Amino acid sequence: MYRLLRHPRYRRASRVHDWVARHVFDRTLWQPDERRVAAGVAAGLFLCMVPIPLQMFAGAAVAIRFRWNIPSTVLACWVTSPVTWPVTYLPAWLLGLHLTGTDPAVMQDLSAFDLGALVSYASGHSWSLVVAGLAGCLTVGATLAVLGYVITRSVYFVRRIGQPRRVAT
Repeated sequence: MYRLLRHPRYRRASRVHDWVARHVFDRTLWQPDERRVAAGVAAGLFLCMVPIPLQMFAGAAVAIRFRWNIPSTVLACWVTSPVTWPVTYLPAWLLGLHLTGTDPAVMQDLSAFDLGALVSYASGHSWSLVVAGLAGCLTVGATLAVLGYVITRSVYFVRRIGQPRRVAT
């Protein structure tokens, strides 16, 4: 399939085909390289915490634009899914409430999962809740991106220690 899509006959079909063949199917974006994989993981972990639909496509677009590893970016975006949203976004939102200085009494009501208190508070303060959610998600996303980059580079470094050095001849 890869060779078919990169074939010159297919590429000449339209500008879109040519662009896809040159950018999306660039071999360097699909092969594991230490820096590109680490940057892709960081981008994917950051984007997984941004509450937007179709994070995977945004991750692929970012990877193509900055020439990072596409598979690592897309796989890192899969950390969050509709099943894991309560586990990932609720703590980030609570962190955002704390960072933006929202009333502590509201946070106590939310920690007790009092849905009535949440709805009554949200009806009058919806914009502050959105800002708090974004602040928390971006903070957690940036932290995850840095950790993902450092851990990925560390794994490559540890893997390289056991390998013999190549001698140029």
